[in-house]
Amino acid sequence: MRQQLYVDPRCRDQFVALMQQHDRVSGFEAEGYRKDGSTLWVSINARAVRDENGKLLYFQGFILHITERKQAEKLLTEYNQILERQVADRTLELQQEIAERHQVEQALRQSEVQYRAMVEDQTELICRFLPSGILTYVNGTYCCYFEKQPDELIGHTFTPLIPEADQQIPLQNFAMLSEENPFVTYEHRVILPNGEVRWQQWTDRAIFDEQGQFIEFHAVGRDITDRKRAEIALQESETRFRQLSRATFEAIAITEASNILDTNQTFARMFGYEPAEVIGMHAASFVPEEYQEIVEQRLRFRDEGPYECLCVRKDGTTFPAEVRARFMTSGERVIKIAAIRDITERKRIEEINYPAASGRGMQIVLLPNRRFGLQSDSFAASSGECTPIRFNREISILLYSIPCQG
Repeated sequence: MRQQLYVDPRCRDQFVALMQQHDRVSGFEAEGYRKDGSTLWVSINARAVRDENGKLLYFQGFILHITERKQAEKLLTEYNQILERQVADRTLELQQEIAERHQVEQALRQSEVQYRAMVEDQTELICRFLPSGILTYVNGTYCCYFEKQPDELIGHTFTPLIPEADQQIPLQNFAMLSEENPFVTYEHRVILPNGEVRWQQWTDRAIFDEQGQFIEFHAVGRDITDRKRAEIALQESETRFRQLSRATFEAIAITEASNILDTNQTFARMFGYEPAEVIGMHAASFVPEEYQEIVEQRLRFRDEGPYECLCVRKDGTTFPAEVRARFMTSGERVIKIAAIRDITERKRIEEINYPAASGRGMQIVLLPNRRFGLQSDSFAASSGECTPIRFNREISILLYSIPCQG
């Protein structure tokens, strides 16, 4: 059974050991196999049933399917990490935001530690109650959470434990239950004896009699306050990042596997698209065909630049641009954030000041040195009475020997 049901066979041993030690297990989480070989996560709540001599007869309990919750927690953690890096990278260029960025990052890290500790160590709250909301059973964790004795809870409705603004949430969810759909999951706030307001998530199962009438609810809850705080912090961080993206004069593009995930308004204006049009487009779509292989090579080698390339607008016109990038990884995902600057004006000035180099065209543009690096083996520049100094491609600065004026 260990190998057939459990992805990690040791989980079965841990479960049995806990049952032998405590005769009861609440919220034991494990990953198992379905009949078709796929996996799922479950939360096991069980107790040992023994005969009058204390001999173990069997285990009795129920199993909750928590695969979606596990996946959501993983996705939230990944998004935390990606968004934190995004905020950190962009705020480096805005000195006024540095102090605030450090505070946000520290708060997010602390919140993440607290959230993980809660997930790993939690024991879920369990209760049963009548359709009227009167509690008929509460476990020890429930009592400890609300700092009350069982007799202070059983026989009383749970409504006073919920803020008035949230008291309709359970009732609205109860109304959706039926014999065909007896389970519901919802979230609401609760008030602790010390006045602190926290968040809980509950999964309730409606119990029906033979006539199909509600007779009782079985509910399993957990504290999700840290997750809620992290979500608020993430929303605030995302808002700051978007504000910074809108404020910058550079075009910002976020890509994964060379496909556009998001851009700022400047990017859309620079390339002549509507913002929604660019989502999902391939990064190579924004450079002329003759430069796509070079750009693909830079993507493969994760070249962060800065480097120059020729870009193409929606209408087919081109312009020179300077690109800076950052690559971030999360598991197997690689996210690229690129900042693109239109350098048409700078190129025009260079052509005026350095006419000898202007004929080289975009041969110079794709090199790391965005002003004077050349791809040819050698190049000599002369203008007027200036004496040219020859140099090869290893040199990145063009030098002129200018005669002294008598």
